[in-house]
Amino acid sequence: MIPPCDNSLGAVLLYCVMVWIAFSLALLAAGPDRGLKAAALGGFLILVLSACIAMLAAYAMASLGTGLLMAGSFQLVGVGACAMAVSRVCHMLSWPRTLLAGFLCIVGYLLAGLILLQTAATCM
Repeated sequence: MIPPCDNSLGAVLLYCVMVWIAFSLALLAAGPDRGLKAAALGGFLILVLSACIAMLAAYAMASLGTGLLMAGSFQLVGVGACAMAVSRVCHMLSWPRTLLAGFLCIVGYLLAGLILLQTAATCM
């Protein structure tokens, strides 16, 4: 069920759940031998770290007067770095699998954003 358009907390929670699922699936695809529980925990850790990166990007955009493209690229690089760090430290994946996890997390982050954008567009 899609939350109403005036329910911004519902939209944020929906986005967080979608991104957590995307990150968990990316970690599960990169290292299937670690299991679903470890992938879900790693996905939650990437979600928390990428939320901090998004907050820093918003602060940098507001204080430095940078454009949306620079803030968006900062967020994407941050999500990739967080995903690589979590997959390397928590899952102890090899470097090719770490790069795959970072790439899949960026793709999942972008897809969750597009799905949320489509959901918001259909509400209007």
